Parts: sequence; structure tokens; C-alpha cells
Amino acid sequence: MSSKTQASPIAKRSRSFYGLLALLGLLSVGGFQGGWHLMAEPSGHWLAVSPILFNQWIGDFFLPGLYIFIFFGFAPIFLSYAMLTRLRWPLAEMIFGDKDYHWAWLATVGLATLLLLWTLGLIWLVGFRTLYQVLDALMGLMILRLLFLPSIRRSLN
Repeated sequence: MSSKTQASPIAKRSRSFYGLLALLGLLSVGGFQGGWHLMAEPSGHWLAVSPILFNQWIGDFFLPGLYIFIFFGFAPIFLSYAMLTRLRWPLAEMIFGDKDYHWAWLATVGLATLLLLWTLGLIWLVGFRTLYQVLDALMGLMILRLLFLPSIRRSLN
């Protein structure tokens, strides 16, 4: 038996890594809450946004609510778990294919980019309606910024 002890991968993680997990948790809470409200009350009245603004694309907000629930509610929690535990998932590893970084890091970059695109798309479609649009955009930018910190990238390769 070797006298050298190997450091736990968790010991290498920085405060920034846990800040990233906290932001993803916050995104998840908002995604579950917003998605659930839109699915439960698809008229959109609680948002003060009418489906009439989206009438060309949708009749109500159920499907956007389901999208928000899955991508901004469930996905951030799953990706946080995957990064925290370094979850091995052969299908995701095959899809993302980059061996330098854990697949969950790449998927989280995609999720943050999706959040930014979703927010910008909403602003383009309905205009600036609520502070949540600004908060979502800032959250997407903060998640991306944290993901590209060297300490976080090192902790996941």
C-alpha cells in the first residue's frame, strides 16, 4: 500500500463551483415554479401576458410551461447532480464526445446559452415586460461566467 493518499475530487472544488450549483438550484426553483404555473393556468393571466401576443404560435401557455418545467426546472438539478458526482452516462458522453471536460459541463454551457436565447426571444416577441427577464438573462450570463472559470473547468476534467 502506498504512503501517498489521493485527494478526494470534492476537496479540489472551489467556492465558485458551489456558487455555480447554487445558481443552478435557483434557476431550477424558478423553472419549476414558472413552468408549473403556466401548465396549471395556461391562460397566462398571472403573468399579465396574454396568449393573444403569441396567437400565431400557440393557443395557450401549457406547452411553454412544460418546456420551462423540463429545461429550466428539472435539467439544472440533474446537471448539478451530474457535475457534483461526476455522473457517468455513456449516452451523454457519446453525444457530447469531448474527453477534456465532463459531459455535464458541456450540457450546462448549452443550458445557460438556451436560457439566454429563450430570454432574448421573449423580449423580442413581447417586449420588456418584467424584471424576471433581466434576472434570467443575468443568471444565464453568471452561469456561463462561472462555467469558464479555470477552477471549475479543472474540477470537472
